[in-house]
Amino acid sequence: MHPFPQTIDLNDNTVVEEGAAALAEVLPNLQKLRVLNLGDCLLRDDGAKAIAGAIKDGQCHLKVCTVSHMVSLTLTVHVRY
Repeated sequence: MHPFPQTIDLNDNTVVEEGAAALAEVLPNLQKLRVLNLGDCLLRDDGAKAIAGAIKDGQCHLKVCTVSHMVSLTLTVHVRY
Protein backbone atom coordinates (compact mmCIF):
# COMPACT_ATOMS: atom_id res chain seq x y z
CA MET A 1 0.00 0.00 0.00
CA HIS A 2 1.17 3.50 -0.80
CA PRO A 3 2.21 5.25 2.44
CA PHE A 4 -0.08 8.23 1.74
CA PRO A 5 -3.08 7.00 -0.28
CA GLN A 6 -5.72 9.52 -1.35
CA THR A 7 -8.28 6.86 -2.27
CA ILE A 8 -9.03 3.43 -0.85
CA ASP A 9 -11.64 1.48 -2.79
CA LEU A 10 -12.57 -1.79 -1.09
CA ASN A 11 -15.99 -1.99 -2.73
CA ASP A 12 -17.42 -5.52 -2.85
CA ASN A 13 -14.79 -7.04 -0.55
CA THR A 14 -15.54 -9.01 2.59
CA VAL A 15 -14.18 -6.50 5.10
CA VAL A 16 -16.79 -7.37 7.79
CA GLU A 17 -16.81 -5.95 11.32
CA GLU A 18 -13.28 -7.05 12.22
CA GLY A 19 -11.72 -5.45 9.15
CA ALA A 20 -13.70 -2.26 9.70
CA ALA A 21 -12.45 -2.06 13.29
CA ALA A 22 -8.84 -2.50 12.11
CA LEU A 23 -9.32 0.13 9.39
CA ALA A 24 -10.88 2.53 11.91
CA GLU A 25 -7.74 2.25 14.04
CA VAL A 26 -5.46 3.35 11.18
CA LEU A 27 -7.71 6.00 9.61
CA PRO A 28 -6.26 8.80 11.77
CA ASN A 29 -2.79 7.95 10.38
CA LEU A 30 -3.93 8.27 6.76
CA GLN A 31 -3.75 12.05 6.61
CA LYS A 32 -3.91 12.25 2.79
CA LEU A 33 -6.93 9.95 2.47
CA ARG A 34 -9.87 11.78 0.86
CA VAL A 35 -12.08 8.98 -0.52
CA LEU A 36 -12.97 5.72 1.24
CA ASN A 37 -15.31 3.28 -0.51
CA LEU A 38 -16.56 0.42 1.66
CA GLY A 39 -19.69 -0.30 -0.37
CA ASP A 40 -21.03 -3.85 -0.14
CA CYS A 41 -18.32 -4.89 2.33
CA LEU A 42 -20.65 -6.61 4.84
CA LEU A 43 -19.70 -4.15 7.57
CA ARG A 44 -22.91 -4.62 9.56
CA ASP A 45 -23.81 -2.14 12.28
CA ASP A 46 -20.68 -2.55 14.41
CA GLY A 47 -18.34 -2.13 11.44
CA ALA A 48 -20.17 0.96 10.20
CA LYS A 49 -20.11 2.42 13.72
CA ALA A 50 -16.36 1.83 14.00
CA ILE A 51 -15.73 3.69 10.74
CA ALA A 52 -18.14 6.47 11.72
CA GLY A 53 -16.40 6.85 15.07
CA ALA A 54 -13.01 7.23 13.40
CA ILE A 55 -14.41 9.87 11.05
CA LYS A 56 -16.24 11.67 13.84
CA ASP A 57 -13.03 12.04 15.83
CA GLY A 58 -11.95 14.48 13.12
CA GLN A 59 -8.38 13.26 12.80
CA CYS A 60 -8.85 11.98 9.27
CA HIS A 61 -9.57 14.34 6.37
CA LEU A 62 -12.05 12.34 4.32
CA LYS A 63 -14.20 14.16 1.80
CA VAL A 64 -16.26 11.13 0.68
CA CYS A 65 -16.98 7.91 2.55
CA THR A 66 -19.27 5.27 1.09
CA VAL A 67 -20.41 2.47 3.37
CA SER A 68 -23.08 -0.18 3.20
CA HIS A 69 -23.77 -3.02 5.54
CA MET A 70 -26.88 -4.38 3.88
CA VAL A 71 -27.47 -4.94 0.19
CA SER A 72 -30.47 -2.59 0.28
CA LEU A 73 -28.72 0.26 2.13
CA THR A 74 -25.88 2.36 0.80
CA LEU A 75 -24.82 5.64 2.33
CA THR A 76 -22.41 8.09 0.83
CA VAL A 77 -21.29 10.84 3.14
CA HIS A 78 -19.65 14.00 1.91
CA VAL A 79 -17.67 15.18 4.90
CA ARG A 80 -17.38 18.93 5.45
CA TYR A 81 -14.89 20.65 7.71
